[in-house]
Amino acid sequence: MQNQLTRLANTNNGVMKFAPFVSNMKIPPSRVEQDVLINRAEEIQLGGKTLLDWYEIYQTEAEKYNPPLRRIRSIRSHANEQINGIGQPPASLQVFPFKSKIKQYEKINKVKITQETQIKDIKVKPLSKLQRPYFSPKLGSWEIDLVFGVNPVTRRRQHYLFAININTKYLVVIPLILDEKNATFILAALKKLINQVYVNNIRDDGETGFKANIIRQFCEDNRISLYFTGSPFTQHNRVVDSVIRTIRNGFRQDLQGFATPSQMQQMVEIYNKTPHLAFMNRFTPKTNIRFQKQRRQFNELATFITYKNGNV
Repeated sequence: MQNQLTRLANTNNGVMKFAPFVSNMKIPPSRVEQDVLINRAEEIQLGGKTLLDWYEIYQTEAEKYNPPLRRIRSIRSHANEQINGIGQPPASLQVFPFKSKIKQYEKINKVKITQETQIKDIKVKPLSKLQRPYFSPKLGSWEIDLVFGVNPVTRRRQHYLFAININTKYLVVIPLILDEKNATFILAALKKLINQVYVNNIRDDGETGFKANIIRQFCEDNRISLYFTGSPFTQHNRVVDSVIRTIRNGFRQDLQGFATPSQMQQMVEIYNKTPHLAFMNRFTPKTNIRFQKQRRQFNELATFITYKNGNV
Protein backbone atom coordinates (compact mmCIF):
# COMPACT_ATOMS: atom_id res chain seq x y z
CA MET A 1 0.00 0.00 0.00
CA GLN A 2 2.79 2.43 0.88
CA ASN A 3 4.54 1.79 -2.45
CA GLN A 4 1.34 2.45 -4.36
CA LEU A 5 0.83 5.72 -2.48
CA THR A 6 4.36 6.85 -3.29
CA ARG A 7 3.87 5.96 -6.95
CA LEU A 8 0.64 7.95 -7.18
CA ALA A 9 2.18 10.92 -5.39
CA ASN A 10 5.12 10.95 -7.84
CA THR A 11 3.24 10.43 -11.10
CA ASN A 12 0.07 12.46 -10.57
CA ASN A 13 0.12 16.20 -11.28
CA GLY A 14 -1.62 17.60 -8.23
CA VAL A 15 -3.67 15.99 -5.49
CA MET A 16 -6.44 13.69 -6.69
CA LYS A 17 -9.95 13.68 -5.33
CA PHE A 18 -11.10 10.75 -3.24
CA ALA A 19 -12.97 8.82 -5.96
CA PRO A 20 -10.09 8.91 -8.53
CA PHE A 21 -7.71 7.98 -5.72
CA VAL A 22 -9.63 4.75 -5.02
CA SER A 23 -9.80 3.97 -8.74
CA ASN A 24 -6.05 4.46 -9.26
CA MET A 25 -5.18 2.35 -6.25
CA LYS A 26 -6.68 -0.66 -8.11
CA ILE A 27 -7.52 -2.45 -4.89
CA PRO A 28 -10.76 -4.13 -6.08
CA PRO A 29 -11.09 -5.20 -9.73
CA SER A 30 -14.71 -4.17 -10.30
CA ARG A 31 -16.33 -0.75 -10.27
CA VAL A 32 -19.10 -1.98 -7.97
CA GLU A 33 -16.59 -2.91 -5.27
CA GLN A 34 -14.93 0.48 -5.65
CA ASP A 35 -18.26 2.21 -5.02
CA VAL A 36 -18.69 0.16 -1.84
CA LEU A 37 -15.26 1.27 -0.64
CA ILE A 38 -16.08 4.92 -1.33
CA ASN A 39 -19.41 4.76 0.50
CA ARG A 40 -17.87 3.01 3.54
CA ALA A 41 -14.48 4.67 3.60
CA GLU A 42 -14.56 5.12 7.39
CA GLU A 43 -15.41 1.47 8.11
CA ILE A 44 -13.42 -0.73 5.71
CA GLN A 45 -9.81 -1.35 6.75
CA LEU A 46 -6.92 -2.22 4.45
CA GLY A 47 -3.59 -3.15 5.97
CA GLY A 48 -4.67 -2.07 9.45
CA LYS A 49 -5.89 1.38 8.40
CA THR A 50 -9.14 2.71 7.00
CA LEU A 51 -9.36 3.98 3.45
CA LEU A 52 -9.69 7.54 4.74
CA ASP A 53 -6.44 7.13 6.67
CA TRP A 54 -4.67 5.98 3.51
CA TYR A 55 -6.11 8.93 1.60
CA GLU A 56 -4.76 11.37 4.20
CA ILE A 57 -1.33 9.73 3.93
CA TYR A 58 -1.51 10.07 0.15
CA GLN A 59 -2.36 13.78 0.44
CA THR A 60 0.69 14.31 2.65
CA GLU A 61 2.95 12.45 0.20
CA ALA A 62 1.51 14.26 -2.83
CA GLU A 63 2.18 17.65 -1.27
CA LYS A 64 5.89 16.77 -1.07
CA TYR A 65 6.20 16.12 -4.80
CA ASN A 66 3.82 18.78 -6.14
CA PRO A 67 4.88 22.41 -5.58
CA PRO A 68 2.14 24.75 -4.44
CA LEU A 69 0.45 27.02 -6.94
CA ARG A 70 1.46 30.65 -7.14
CA ARG A 71 -0.60 32.86 -4.94
CA ILE A 72 -1.04 36.57 -4.70
CA ARG A 73 1.10 38.42 -2.20
CA SER A 74 -1.69 39.06 0.31
CA ILE A 75 -2.66 35.38 0.47
CA ARG A 76 0.99 34.32 0.83
CA SER A 77 1.66 36.73 3.67
CA HIS A 78 -1.51 35.66 5.44
CA ALA A 79 -0.50 32.02 5.06
CA ASN A 80 2.88 32.72 6.66
CA GLU A 81 1.11 34.16 9.68
CA GLN A 82 -1.07 31.06 9.93
CA ILE A 83 1.96 28.76 9.73
CA ASN A 84 3.32 30.26 12.95
CA GLY A 85 0.15 29.15 14.72
CA ILE A 86 0.34 25.48 13.71
CA GLY A 87 -0.03 23.16 16.66
CA GLN A 88 -1.90 25.67 18.76
CA PRO A 89 -5.59 25.06 19.62
CA PRO A 90 -8.08 27.09 17.56
CA ALA A 91 -8.75 30.40 19.20
CA SER A 92 -12.28 31.23 20.24
CA LEU A 93 -14.10 34.17 18.72
CA GLN A 94 -13.65 36.88 21.35
CA VAL A 95 -14.93 39.81 19.28
CA PHE A 96 -18.45 40.22 17.97
CA PRO A 97 -17.94 39.41 14.27
CA PHE A 98 -20.81 41.28 12.66
CA LYS A 99 -20.98 45.00 11.97
CA SER A 100 -24.61 45.53 13.02
CA LYS A 101 -27.09 44.43 15.72
CA ILE A 102 -24.51 45.00 18.45
CA LYS A 103 -26.85 46.71 20.91
CA GLN A 104 -29.60 44.16 20.30
CA TYR A 105 -27.16 41.31 20.85
CA GLU A 106 -26.00 42.82 24.16
CA LYS A 107 -29.58 43.27 25.36
CA ILE A 108 -30.79 39.77 24.52
CA ASN A 109 -27.71 37.80 25.61
CA LYS A 110 -26.89 40.12 28.56
CA VAL A 111 -23.24 40.63 27.61
CA LYS A 112 -21.09 43.69 27.00
CA ILE A 113 -19.10 43.99 23.79
CA THR A 114 -16.07 46.19 24.40
CA GLN A 115 -14.61 46.16 20.89
CA GLU A 116 -16.82 46.51 17.85
CA THR A 117 -15.80 45.00 14.54
CA GLN A 118 -15.89 47.22 11.48
CA ILE A 119 -15.70 45.30 8.23
CA LYS A 120 -14.10 47.17 5.33
CA ASP A 121 -15.87 46.16 2.14
CA ILE A 122 -15.75 48.98 -0.38
CA LYS A 123 -15.52 46.93 -3.56
CA VAL A 124 -18.54 44.65 -3.28
CA LYS A 125 -21.96 46.28 -3.41
CA PRO A 126 -24.95 44.55 -1.83
CA LEU A 127 -27.78 43.36 -4.03
CA SER A 128 -30.95 45.41 -4.02
CA LYS A 129 -33.72 43.76 -2.03
CA LEU A 130 -37.26 43.34 -3.19
CA GLN A 131 -39.84 45.44 -1.38
CA ARG A 132 -41.92 42.48 -0.29
CA PRO A 133 -41.81 39.96 2.56
CA TYR A 134 -39.94 36.72 1.87
CA PHE A 135 -41.71 33.90 3.70
CA SER A 136 -42.82 30.33 3.10
CA PRO A 137 -46.27 28.90 3.88
CA LYS A 138 -44.62 25.76 5.26
CA LEU A 139 -43.04 25.83 8.70
CA GLY A 140 -40.14 23.51 7.87
CA SER A 141 -38.94 25.26 4.72
CA TRP A 142 -35.18 25.46 4.32
CA GLU A 143 -32.77 26.79 1.71
CA ILE A 144 -29.53 24.83 1.38
CA ASP A 145 -26.27 25.33 -0.46
CA LEU A 146 -22.72 23.97 -0.50
CA VAL A 147 -19.87 26.24 0.55
CA PHE A 148 -16.16 25.53 0.84
CA GLY A 149 -13.21 27.22 2.46
CA VAL A 150 -9.53 26.66 1.59
CA ASN A 151 -6.98 26.37 4.37
CA PRO A 152 -4.02 28.57 3.25
CA VAL A 153 -1.57 26.37 5.14
CA THR A 154 -2.55 22.87 3.99
CA ARG A 155 -4.32 24.02 0.78
CA ARG A 156 -7.16 21.62 1.55
CA ARG A 157 -10.78 22.40 1.02
CA GLN A 158 -13.44 22.08 3.72
CA HIS A 159 -16.97 21.81 2.36
CA TYR A 160 -20.03 22.77 4.41
CA LEU A 161 -23.74 22.28 3.96
CA PHE A 162 -25.44 25.58 4.80
CA ALA A 163 -29.13 25.28 5.70
CA ILE A 164 -31.26 28.23 6.83
CA ASN A 165 -34.94 28.27 7.72
CA ILE A 166 -36.74 30.65 5.40
CA ASN A 167 -39.19 31.86 8.05
CA THR A 168 -37.16 31.92 11.27
CA LYS A 169 -33.72 32.57 9.71
CA TYR A 170 -32.24 29.87 11.97
CA LEU A 171 -28.91 28.64 10.56
CA VAL A 172 -27.45 25.12 10.61
CA VAL A 173 -23.99 24.41 9.14
CA ILE A 174 -22.85 20.80 8.76
CA PRO A 175 -19.28 20.00 7.62
CA LEU A 176 -18.98 17.31 4.96
CA ILE A 177 -16.85 14.24 5.62
CA LEU A 178 -14.51 14.80 2.68
CA ASP A 179 -13.50 17.78 0.60
CA GLU A 180 -15.67 17.02 -2.43
CA LYS A 181 -19.28 17.44 -3.50
CA ASN A 182 -20.15 13.75 -3.54
CA ALA A 183 -23.84 12.83 -3.28
CA THR A 184 -23.06 10.23 -0.61
CA PHE A 185 -21.53 12.80 1.73
CA ILE A 186 -24.32 15.29 0.98
CA LEU A 187 -26.82 12.59 1.95
CA ALA A 188 -25.01 12.03 5.26
CA ALA A 189 -25.20 15.77 5.97
CA LEU A 190 -28.93 15.85 5.14
CA LYS A 191 -29.54 12.99 7.57
CA LYS A 192 -27.85 15.02 10.32
CA LEU A 193 -29.99 18.02 9.36
CA ILE A 194 -33.36 16.26 9.70
CA ASN A 195 -32.23 14.77 13.02
CA GLN A 196 -31.57 18.26 14.41
CA VAL A 197 -34.48 20.30 13.02
CA TYR A 198 -37.91 19.83 11.44
CA VAL A 199 -37.73 19.74 7.64
CA ASN A 200 -40.54 19.27 5.12
CA ASN A 201 -39.41 21.48 2.24
CA ILE A 202 -35.92 22.00 0.79
CA ARG A 203 -34.90 24.43 -1.91
CA ASP A 204 -31.48 24.59 -3.56
CA ASP A 205 -29.86 25.94 -6.70
CA GLY A 206 -29.74 22.62 -8.54
CA GLU A 207 -26.11 21.58 -8.13
CA THR A 208 -25.11 18.19 -9.49
CA GLY A 209 -24.81 16.56 -6.07
CA PHE A 210 -28.34 17.59 -5.04
CA LYS A 211 -29.87 16.06 -8.19
CA ALA A 212 -28.58 12.55 -7.48
CA ASN A 213 -31.10 9.73 -7.27
CA ILE A 214 -30.15 8.85 -3.69
CA ILE A 215 -30.96 12.42 -2.62
CA ARG A 216 -34.34 12.33 -4.37
CA GLN A 217 -35.17 8.94 -2.89
CA PHE A 218 -34.17 10.11 0.58
CA CYS A 219 -36.49 13.12 0.33
CA GLU A 220 -39.37 10.94 -0.88
CA ASP A 221 -38.90 8.47 1.98
CA ASN A 222 -38.97 11.30 4.54
CA ARG A 223 -41.84 13.19 2.83
CA ILE A 224 -39.67 16.17 2.00
CA SER A 225 -40.44 18.20 -1.09
CA LEU A 226 -37.29 19.09 -3.05
CA TYR A 227 -37.32 22.16 -5.29
CA PHE A 228 -34.56 23.38 -7.61
CA THR A 229 -34.27 27.08 -8.44
CA GLY A 230 -32.03 26.73 -11.45
CA SER A 231 -34.01 29.05 -13.71
CA PRO A 232 -32.17 32.23 -14.81
CA PHE A 233 -35.36 34.21 -14.17
CA THR A 234 -35.50 33.49 -10.43
CA GLN A 235 -33.52 34.89 -7.52
CA HIS A 236 -32.26 31.41 -6.72
CA ASN A 237 -31.52 30.98 -3.00
CA ARG A 238 -31.74 34.54 -1.79
CA VAL A 239 -31.87 33.72 1.92
CA VAL A 240 -29.01 31.22 2.05
CA ASP A 241 -26.84 33.35 -0.26
CA SER A 242 -27.30 36.27 2.10
CA VAL A 243 -26.33 34.31 5.21
CA ILE A 244 -23.27 32.85 3.46
CA ARG A 245 -22.10 36.38 2.71
CA THR A 246 -22.75 37.38 6.33
CA ILE A 247 -20.70 34.48 7.71
CA ARG A 248 -17.83 35.19 5.30
CA ASN A 249 -17.84 38.83 6.37
CA GLY A 250 -17.76 37.70 9.99
CA PHE A 251 -14.50 35.82 9.43
CA ARG A 252 -13.05 38.73 7.43
CA GLN A 253 -9.54 37.67 6.25
CA ASP A 254 -9.30 34.63 8.53
CA LEU A 255 -9.24 31.98 5.79
CA GLN A 256 -8.06 29.25 8.13
CA GLY A 257 -10.87 29.99 10.57
CA PHE A 258 -13.49 29.69 7.81
CA ALA A 259 -12.02 26.29 6.86
CA THR A 260 -12.01 25.08 10.49
CA PRO A 261 -15.33 23.38 11.47
CA SER A 262 -14.94 24.19 15.19
CA GLN A 263 -14.62 27.94 14.59
CA MET A 264 -17.40 27.78 12.01
CA GLN A 265 -19.75 26.39 14.68
CA GLN A 266 -18.79 29.26 17.00
CA MET A 267 -19.72 31.73 14.29
CA VAL A 268 -23.05 29.98 13.66
CA GLU A 269 -23.88 30.08 17.37
CA ILE A 270 -23.22 33.82 17.48
CA TYR A 271 -25.33 34.33 14.36
CA ASN A 272 -28.30 32.43 15.81
CA LYS A 273 -28.10 34.47 19.02
CA THR A 274 -28.09 37.74 17.09
CA PRO A 275 -31.50 39.35 16.41
CA HIS A 276 -32.50 39.25 12.77
CA LEU A 277 -34.08 42.12 10.90
CA ALA A 278 -37.38 40.24 10.61
CA PHE A 279 -37.33 37.77 13.49
CA MET A 280 -35.66 37.01 16.78
CA ASN A 281 -34.65 33.50 15.63
CA ARG A 282 -37.18 32.00 18.00
CA PHE A 283 -40.90 31.16 18.09
CA THR A 284 -43.30 33.19 20.24
CA PRO A 285 -46.88 32.24 21.17
CA LYS A 286 -49.94 33.78 19.58
CA THR A 287 -51.99 36.40 21.36
CA ASN A 288 -55.62 36.81 20.36
CA ILE A 289 -55.69 40.60 19.87
CA ARG A 290 -57.76 42.14 17.07
CA PHE A 291 -57.10 45.51 15.51
CA GLN A 292 -59.36 47.70 13.40
CA LYS A 293 -58.04 49.93 10.66
CA GLN A 294 -59.80 52.52 8.49
CA ARG A 295 -59.14 51.81 4.84
CA ARG A 296 -58.50 54.76 2.61
CA GLN A 297 -61.26 55.84 0.22
CA PHE A 298 -63.74 53.48 1.86
CA ASN A 299 -66.49 54.22 4.34
CA GLU A 300 -66.69 50.84 6.04
CA LEU A 301 -64.29 49.48 8.63
CA ALA A 302 -62.17 46.47 7.70
CA THR A 303 -61.04 44.10 10.45
CA PHE A 304 -57.49 42.73 10.24
CA ILE A 305 -56.47 39.89 12.53
CA THR A 306 -52.85 40.14 13.66
CA TYR A 307 -50.90 38.67 16.54
CA LYS A 308 -48.93 40.83 18.91
CA ASN A 309 -45.36 39.73 19.60
CA GLY A 310 -45.81 36.54 17.63
CA ASN A 311 -44.49 35.11 14.41
CA VAL A 312 -46.27 31.74 14.31
